[in-house]
Amino acid sequence: MVKFFNLEISFVNLQALVALISFISSLFLSRLAAKIMRGELKASHVFLIYLRALIGFTLVASIYLGLYSLIGQNVLFK
Repeated sequence: MVKFFNLEISFVNLQALVALISFISSLFLSRLAAKIMRGELKASHVFLIYLRALIGFTLVASIYLGLYSLIGQNVLFK
């Protein structure tokens, strides 16, 4: 158990919260990449490749942490 905003929250629930934040950030980054592809925002091709890699990492992290929090395993705060 850890204190989080004056609430007692277990490590697995905090891990699920981190997974949710990671998934929301991957959605935000994919929207940013789509705007760059449409031409609404200007960026180089190297930045777009970096952004796509970052989207992949955040999506994989959210899936990994989400699945482990569903089965009750603590992998983030060992």
